[in-house]
Amino acid sequence: MRLWTTIAAALLLPMLAAANPMRPAELGQMSAEMEHVGSSSVGFLFWDAFDANLWAPEGRFSWERPAALSLTYRTDFSKRKLTDSTIKEMKRISGWKPERLADFRANIAPCMSDVVAGDRFTAASPTPDRIVLYLNGEQRCDLTEPGLRRAYLGIWLSQNSRFPDESRKLLGATP
Repeated sequence: MRLWTTIAAALLLPMLAAANPMRPAELGQMSAEMEHVGSSSVGFLFWDAFDANLWAPEGRFSWERPAALSLTYRTDFSKRKLTDSTIKEMKRISGWKPERLADFRANIAPCMSDVVAGDRFTAASPTPDRIVLYLNGEQRCDLTEPGLRRAYLGIWLSQNSRFPDESRKLLGATP
């Protein structure tokens, strides 16, 4: 009987941890009390890229309210790949003009870093025009740009995201 209890616990603990993710310490920097909205894992075929968690006041996301998105990487990515992918997706999602994207790229590139499995980037957005980026709890930069929350977080949360099922889960939809 004890063996079955141990096996059951070993199988259930990862599921419980995924259902109740640990609140990143950097969320304490935001003025609003942030609660978990939803979670998702993003991957390609048999390759897991990252786990994502969305946080918002009262656990309800709105483009008009503070929000934070944490990505915990399950594989390594270079700084260049993260920067290139961010700009490519912002271009597709936001409709920003090439000049504006080029300026934003110059601002966000120093914020990025090579990541390895287990690293966590958190994008905290206390206002619609501001994103504060943290890597493993350490602030990397503080960016301000009109409409930045929607343009940046839209990569993962917009209806036009490359991963619509994962976006719905992040926004709190049940599978």
